[in-house]
Amino acid sequence: MMSRSEPALRLAVVQTAPVLREPASNARAIADHARAAAADIALTPELSLTGYDVGDAVHDLAREVVVGRALAEPELGDIPGFVIAGCIEDAPRGPFNTAAVLHAGRVHFRHRKIYLPTYGMFDEGRWFGHGSALDVWQTPWGWRIGLLICEDFWH
Repeated sequence: MMSRSEPALRLAVVQTAPVLREPASNARAIADHARAAAADIALTPELSLTGYDVGDAVHDLAREVVVGRALAEPELGDIPGFVIAGCIEDAPRGPFNTAAVLHAGRVHFRHRKIYLPTYGMFDEGRWFGHGSALDVWQTPWGWRIGLLICEDFWH
């Protein structure tokens, strides 16, 4: 529960249907929804920039996700608030299924999915490396936010 001294935080849950393997198109849709929401933070689904079942295109769709640097999608650079976008991160021991916190197109924080389902219809362990840390993002409003991706919540 918030006390009166804590600032309000406007969160928008942006549910989209990403076009598989089309990060530029998905980034435009995310940006449009985030601007319309006018929230402090717009939260998008897992792998919202690429779609989920990318298969062997995982390496082609991977991009650097480095705190302090711009993400490869310029469409996400002119959103007034923060966006949490799902992407494929290119990094050693990766690629990773990553949630990136972006503001003005720059990465402020990232979480690499730790628990990769590899059963039934899921084959993430084949394509992605396991994240290794649970950290929190210190927001500009004083809130500390932890990010988890899908299966991470089960553990």
